[in-house]
Amino acid sequence: VQLENVVGAIIGLTIATMGILSALPLSWTVPTKALSKSEAAVGIAVITSLGNLGGFVSPVVIGKISVASGSMSGGFLLLCGALVSGALWVALTVRLPRK
Repeated sequence: VQLENVVGAIIGLTIATMGILSALPLSWTVPTKALSKSEAAVGIAVITSLGNLGGFVSPVVIGKISVASGSMSGGFLLLCGALVSGALWVALTVRLPRK
């Protein structure tokens, strides 16, 4: 699948970026609300580690997929699937205590 509509691609990437950047602050509040102080420190360290790992792995994987397929669509679909699965995982598993 070739992406030929540049305007559509920019709009789609803008909407995806808005969603990702709006979720980032929330990822830091979950450990502090759901865990004790010492456990929250570990939770924040895990979030930071996974973010750094993703920053290293995702460009490599997208590059390999784009070279193998000749298109960036496969890499973007992989990112889309990862984001949707992560959002579903958080939505279905994280339960913050009620006050």
